[in-house]
Amino acid sequence: MGEDQTYNGWSGHGTRISAYATWRVALELFDDDGAVCDSYDEEPTVEQLADCLVEYAAEYVDSLLPPSNVILRGWIDAFLGDVNYDEIAEGMIATWWPKEEPE
Repeated sequence: MGEDQTYNGWSGHGTRISAYATWRVALELFDDDGAVCDSYDEEPTVEQLADCLVEYAAEYVDSLLPPSNVILRGWIDAFLGDVNYDEIAEGMIATWWPKEEPE
């Protein structure tokens, strides 16, 4: 049997490294009430929300890290590149946007 490639319930892009990165970013950047990308009047698509999450993560890193620190920026960009933002978006949509009950 193969080794489990998930991390705390996250699958990432199918590798344990990606699953860990996805879990960590979801927990540390997006584990709130959805306020990071709350400008939608109706439920966004996974792609729309994932794009917002990618943009937010990049802006967050930019706010913390001076552009001159290229080594650290490279490490962070590599880590963020392993994140499955679609998986995070799917979880956020399932949790924070209520589904209409059929009448």
